[in-house]
Formats: sequence, structure tokens, C-alpha cells
Amino acid sequence: MSNTKRRRFFHSSAAFAAFVFSACLFLYYVLLGLHGSSLWGFSVIWPFAGGAGLCACVFMEKRKRGGKTIIPGKLKIVLSAAVFAGAAVAIAALVFICRPVQAPENDIGYVIVLGGGIRRDGSVSDTLAGRLETAAGWLSAHPQAVAVVSGGRGMFAPIPESRAMALYLRARGLEPERIIEEDAARDTIQNLRFSRRIIREREGGDVPVAVLTSDFHLSRSLFLAGKAGFPDAAGISSPSPCLVRPTVYVREILAVVKLCIRLVIAPKTVTG
Repeated sequence: MSNTKRRRFFHSSAAFAAFVFSACLFLYYVLLGLHGSSLWGFSVIWPFAGGAGLCACVFMEKRKRGGKTIIPGKLKIVLSAAVFAGAAVAIAALVFICRPVQAPENDIGYVIVLGGGIRRDGSVSDTLAGRLETAAGWLSAHPQAVAVVSGGRGMFAPIPESRAMALYLRARGLEPERIIEEDAARDTIQNLRFSRRIIREREGGDVPVAVLTSDFHLSRSLFLAGKAGFPDAAGISSPSPCLVRPTVYVREILAVVKLCIRLVIAPKTVTG
């Protein structure tokens, strides 16, 4: 859009930028739907953010046309401080999320595969399918290892996640005796605590383990594994599709912030 045409509709460059940004967010949401991703859950953040951007666009344009300062001085200071603080927190969280992790050795006896959601018909979500495909390949290459598939039954799920995960791995040729189901966990902390309990009962103590989950989720999972009693757990990651990475990484940033708050306010809920 040329500057002349833009001025017909927008008197404020900031309002125009907010409009373009909002349009990009709505477009991304549409692309997620075309990709087959769920348009509910965390993904709704994009149309909500787009709507907020449009409201900001209208607000700034009205003030500009009314001859007023688009953003008053004091409000500008507050908004600038909030943006810088938010950016600092997001960067720190991304550094944690993307940190290098220990690769598994050949003597790993157990691979804890973390759940990632199943649909109402009992089929696994795309995220969980990616984890299970990675698990099937890794376990095929390491026949001495056993999989602990971890995940309880959600409110609308017909079966526990662990059952759907076990069926998926069996369909990929993994022997049933190499799959252990942990069907009580409701979150990542419980995934690891309950899986450790099962492994200790089988082995009489702790043994080397690896945690397998999505790339964006691995760093936080290994941190929680240390809190659950696996201080030396290795990590195996499954790649996330490029299109969904903005969604999953924004969600993971918020999850890391939430974890930090829990460690400060209620550390026992994390450390046990």
C-alpha cells in the first residue's frame, strides 16, 4: 500500500502498523486451521491478540484524527517499561527452553515418553504422534530399552493417554512387553514422579533413564525430572512442525514463567 493510499485510511503510522500486525495474527490463526491444528485451546490467543490489536488501532487513529497525542507521556513510559520487561522475561525463558541437553547413552534402560493429548475418539494428537514416532524409531534402534508411556485420562477422553500411546507404539511394531503404561498422571510433574515410582519398583532403585518429549518441552521436562529424582536424566526430543512453533513456544514461555512463580510461592508442589 502506497503512502498516499495509506493516508486515506490511516492518519497514524502506529495505527497502520497495529492493523497490519493484527491482520498477520488472524492470518496465522487461519493457517493453523488449514494445517489441521486445533483452533481451540491455546491457539485462541492469536485471534484474541489480533482483536486487541484492532482495538489499539482504532484507539490510536481516533486520537490522531482528534489532534491528540496518540499515547500520553506517562502511559508511554508505563507501556515501554512493560514491553521491555516482557521482552526480557521472554528472552530469558527462551534461553532456558533452547539450552543444550544431555544426549542418552547406549545403556539407557528406560525411556519415559510424556503424553501430549488425545482426541475424543481416542486417537493421539499431532504433537503426541510426533513424540511417539520419535520413540518408535529410537526404541527400534535400542532393543534393550523399555518405554514408559505416561499420561492419565482427561475429562473428555475415552481412554487414558497411556493406553492410546501404547496402542500406537504396538501398531508401529514395538513388542507389548517393552511398553509400560503409567495411567494416573495429570501433568508433567506427575508424569515423572509416577514413572519413577514404577521404575524403582521394577528395578529396586534408580537406573539411567531418558525423557522423550517435544523439542520445546524438553528443557522444562528435564528440569522437573531432576526435581522428581532423575538428576542425570538424558533427553530425546521430537521436532515440532515449523508452522506451529510460534504457538508452542509462546505457550512454553508462559509455562516456564508459571513454573518460576510456583518455585517461589509453593516450591513443594514442584519438588514434592
